Amino acid sequence: MKLTYILGGLLFLAAAAVKSAPLAEGSDFGGARNLPINDPGAARLSPGVSDCYRASLQPGGKQCAEPALAAADASASDRVAAYLARAVFDIEMDKAQQALPEVDAALSVDADNVGARHLAARICLTIGDVDRAEREISIARRLAPNDPAIGTTYAAILIARQANREAVGVYDDIIRRHPNYLFARDQRAVLFTYLGECCARGNYSVALADLDYLIRHAAPNAELLARRAGVLAAVGKPADAVDDLTAAMRIGPDGELLKTSRAEYYARLGRDDLAVKDYDAVLAEASPGEPLYHFMPEQWTKLLVGRAFSLVRLNRLDDAANDVVKAIAVGGKPAILRAQVMLRRHGFPDVPINGQDSPKLRQALSACFGLMSCYQPVMHAI
Repeated sequence: MKLTYILGGLLFLAAAAVKSAPLAEGSDFGGARNLPINDPGAARLSPGVSDCYRASLQPGGKQCAEPALAAADASASDRVAAYLARAVFDIEMDKAQQALPEVDAALSVDADNVGARHLAARICLTIGDVDRAEREISIARRLAPNDPAIGTTYAAILIARQANREAVGVYDDIIRRHPNYLFARDQRAVLFTYLGECCARGNYSVALADLDYLIRHAAPNAELLARRAGVLAAVGKPADAVDDLTAAMRIGPDGELLKTSRAEYYARLGRDDLAVKDYDAVLAEASPGEPLYHFMPEQWTKLLVGRAFSLVRLNRLDDAANDVVKAIAVGGKPAILRAQVMLRRHGFPDVPINGQDSPKLRQALSACFGLMSCYQPVMHAI
């Protein structure tokens, strides 16, 4: 079950990475034309950050009024449209749970409205009510059996049910029927990347083929390039991964996470000078006291240890020792004690066992890093 949640999270995070080409004539994206602009129209909801939502977070900010209900004598189609507009407003305000009653009200007016059925399925999938999501998507598929967006939501529900093989079959069928519907290919790439990581490396070939296609046919997209870089590194092509990350940074230059991955791949290539340059750039913006919004203390520690590995290979042993001391300090006294004990065991009897930083600790680490028999076990302990 835990792996299913992880995969669901990956699919959610990738949900807005691709802007698909228009659907085949006659499809209305499952009735989702009025969803937030960054939402892909299928699978879990991925609302954009609206001006109204941003205003609601500011003290004294102007609050947006929700869309009005239709007049009592309005047509059924107008009443449905009004309810769905209110549901979309709730979604944009990050209140998916509150959107569901509005969709239910629309369905009470028109039980066969495919857009409302599809949106109900997506809301339920997002909030974790997979049973109702499955019921709603079954009706939506009956009403619009060839709609690729509805099919893609169905595949996401199958994944939530741990039915990955069946989901693959659904993605395959959508892509065969609608080759220009890029979002299904995007989600299949996410699934096969996950399957490559958890199950069998051979799955990476499908993910890589899909990502290649997406990068050729979608607008320039740093996230797609970064995802392909991860797959390329996993199949033993770190040089190609570096190229993708460099291209991604040209699209979005403020990419600390991209630089972090590129540093790792440079190190794999033996280009420790370039790895250190990237680590330097990222660490210059981060500290354990005030980490970047996406760097927690343990990630900051990982950056320091990564740079230390490259510094050792560059024979900058004192600098490596300084990084390691900073890294283990994040773990507090127990982490420093572990390092001190390991140094004592590997030929440095003068290192004090007190859980505190000291010149002797740094000197011992620097000397240790020059000895492979000491360096590897100490770094492993850290």
